[in-house]
Amino acid sequence: ISTGEPLALEPLINIALTLIAIDSDHVPFATVSTILKTPFLSGGEFESLARYSLDLELRSNNLVMIRLESLKERDATPRLTTLINSLQKQSRSRKLPSAWAYEISYLLKQNGWPGGDGTLSSYQNQVFESWKKCLDDIASLDNIVGEIPRSQAVEKLIRLTHEKQFGESAGEHPIQVVSLSESYAMQFDHLWIIGCHAAALPSPPSHNPFIPPQHQKKHNLP
Repeated sequence: ISTGEPLALEPLINIALTLIAIDSDHVPFATVSTILKTPFLSGGEFESLARYSLDLELRSNNLVMIRLESLKERDATPRLTTLINSLQKQSRSRKLPSAWAYEISYLLKQNGWPGGDGTLSSYQNQVFESWKKCLDDIASLDNIVGEIPRSQAVEKLIRLTHEKQFGESAGEHPIQVVSLSESYAMQFDHLWIIGCHAAALPSPPSHNPFIPPQHQKKHNLP
């Protein structure tokens, strides 16, 4: 089965999106809890017991929002302090998407992502390669959107990872399940089509994003 789920749903990517979406010192407890428990960031293994204890402590206090500053300078979690410091030092200026792609990549690498304290599996490496293609797509927007705030760059990256389908590469097999978009130019000995209804085939038209819809309608563009 080649067709997968949105890239954003992969645990490796989900934690990256969770981290880069933080733009304030006050963070929801659910976000902090996710960061404390993930193995994909530096300290996820070596500080795991201390981080789980911290998670239980925060949970017992019934806090909805957590100040990142309050999590720093704890003897048992020095790498967590490093992570928080890097989040607090993020730039708030306007930059080109390519510059934001570099900074986002650097922030994640600085905190041990994607491998954490270990190494990636073959599947996780494929996920990581798909992520790098998303960063390349964001960087290619320089001449289209110009300088933008960090929040907008993150928003575009998050949307892109939700739109990008990820399926593990498993080589050739005699029976393959593929989506319509993947079937272009393929040759089959036998073909079984499912889900072929009026709402799926032909697919709904997609407007050209560079031409205002009212002009497309006025000139009867396909």
